[in-house]
Order: sequence, then structure tokens, then C-alpha cells
Amino acid sequence: MRKIDKVIIFSILGVLPACLILFFLWNTIWGPSTKQVITETDLSENVNGVVDSLFDDRANHNVRTAILKNHYVFQIESQWASKIEIGDSLNKKKGSFLLEVYKKGNKKLILDYRSTLR
Repeated sequence: MRKIDKVIIFSILGVLPACLILFFLWNTIWGPSTKQVITETDLSENVNGVVDSLFDDRANHNVRTAILKNHYVFQIESQWASKIEIGDSLNKKKGSFLLEVYKKGNKKLILDYRSTLR
């Protein structure tokens, strides 16, 4: 192999890892924090429906998951797993941190996403 070929190959093999390292450093220093990403995700969620079934999603770290009658898949916060049952009605508007759970017997439970942030 010629010297120029070796320089080109080593340059390519050196530039790609360097770009990846720079990308991760850039996101770590100037990117949004984990708390900001979680907050934006919680605020953007819009839930409205009746819980049809509950299961623990093994593929997603055993997260308690509810399937609503309108086929919406809702991942339940671990602190709330015992508070949501089949037949409960869930309501959360986009831009709000409050999840309203309407239970049988006209009971209403309000769960706040801000309590799950640490």
C-alpha cells in the first residue's frame, strides 16, 4: 500500500471517532439536561381514555403500561402503578403536569408529574 493510501485510511478512521466524541461533548455541555427533556416530554403528553388493560412491559424495563380503550398506550410512573386500575378514566391535557384519574364510585385522584422529578 502506498503512503498516501495509508494516510487517507488513518485519517478517515481517526476523524469519525473524533467527530463522535465532539458530538457527545457538545450535547453534554450545551444540550438540554435530562430534567429538561423529561419535563418537555411530560408537558407534551395528551391522554384521554378509559384503561382497558394493564401489563408490565418487559421490553421496556418492566414499566407498568396501560392500554386505553382508544388503543393509546400509556406508560405509568412507578409511583403511580398501584393507583391506576382497569376501568379508571385518565385525563391529561397537553401543557399540564396534572393527570386526573376518575375511579369507580365518582372518586377523583389527581397525580402531579412534578412530584416524579428529582
